[in-house]
Amino acid sequence: MEINYDFEEKVSEQEELIAKLKAEVSSRDDSIEYQKKVIQDKEEELYNLKDEKGLCINYLLLDYNQKELEKVTLENKKLKDEVSELNDAITYQKKLDEINQQELDDLNYECSKLKSDRELTQRQKRQRVYGKFDRSTELIFKNIGKLCLQETIKNHTDRILALSYFEKDGFVYLVSGSMDKHINIWDESDSKSVKVSTTLSRSACVTSMTLFQKNDQQFIAISLTSDIEVWNLEFHALEYTLKGHINDVYALSNYKSNGKQFIISGGDDTTIKLWDTDSKTCFQTFKGHSDTIYSLDIYQKDGKHFLVSGSSDKTVKLWNLDCKFLVTTLTGHSNWIESVKVFLKKGNPYLASGSYDNTIKIWNLTNFQLEATLTGHRNIIVSLELIPTNNKVFLASGSYDNTIKLWDLENFTLLKTLSVRSRPRSFTTLNINNIPHLVSGHANGTIMIWSE
Repeated sequence: MEINYDFEEKVSEQEELIAKLKAEVSSRDDSIEYQKKVIQDKEEELYNLKDEKGLCINYLLLDYNQKELEKVTLENKKLKDEVSELNDAITYQKKLDEINQQELDDLNYECSKLKSDRELTQRQKRQRVYGKFDRSTELIFKNIGKLCLQETIKNHTDRILALSYFEKDGFVYLVSGSMDKHINIWDESDSKSVKVSTTLSRSACVTSMTLFQKNDQQFIAISLTSDIEVWNLEFHALEYTLKGHINDVYALSNYKSNGKQFIISGGDDTTIKLWDTDSKTCFQTFKGHSDTIYSLDIYQKDGKHFLVSGSSDKTVKLWNLDCKFLVTTLTGHSNWIESVKVFLKKGNPYLASGSYDNTIKIWNLTNFQLEATLTGHRNIIVSLELIPTNNKVFLASGSYDNTIKLWDLENFTLLKTLSVRSRPRSFTTLNINNIPHLVSGHANGTIMIWSE
């Protein structure tokens, strides 16, 4: 067999070519792996650069935020400093205002005092004796049967619901409170006529008042709707206002216990409130009436203080002011009770109650029994006043029948009837020039002065 050397040579060439190609492929694979590694390294380098850049940005942002925070904190501090300065300025101004107000009050006080001293000096120069108040002279009527009208005066334009009086510098002054929103203080020192010396104008109708002394000064408490105003009559100045009732106040009284002065009030909210004039607060509220309280009076028995209250719920209630409890309830009237007055008979306390049922009932406050019923008025009874004499006490009653009746409380009989043109709504008794007088306030705004 003949061997073909050309074929073998071609096979050999092809094998060499294959081997060469394999070598190239292997070389290229190595190159690819290298390039992959280079690319991977570059990617890692790029990733690290990105991390570094992000971190740098974060650092920059943190630094910026820190600077902004410091800036805001500084601004807040400046604002706080400004607020503090403003508060200091306000506090300083308030202190200045308080000082100025105190100086103004002191000046007003001095002016009032100078005015009062000047008025007293002028009065002393005139040497008036009419109206002189003699502390040693007791308020005693001698012959009630001779009581007659002495003078009629008018300054109010509406009903006079409250009358009282006080003494100052040896002279007596009559005080009248009216639904015309005025309180008149009448000067009794002129022998020719009784004149208004001062008028206190208020924002509401004056429904009740009570006068008391404290620290050698004269005060008056007046009811205006649900508020109670307390005035210093030395300087005609409002001292303070008592707030606590939720409806109109119609009855006021006062008493002193253990050296302290107290005010009592009752009204349309059916409650009775006790007020401390030192703290100017309500310290006790009595509840028990079911309707408006129109009248109050106070008496003492066995060293204890008691309160009597009359109401439109047709009852009279007795309260122990020292122990703060309801003692008893008196029933018998068939209509509203407008006025109550406590009096002594043979040393024992009794009560007169005037009602819309046209009667006056007399109660024994020792055994709480009804003693008598006084009849004679032809219309509702709205006011009562005691008239003391040497040996017994009389009672004046005012009615819508336009009469004032005088009753003997010893035997519970009618002594005299005084006819008037206008309904008598209030009473008081006082000494003028050592002569006892009965004073009546009327629905038409007039005041009538009666004496024996």
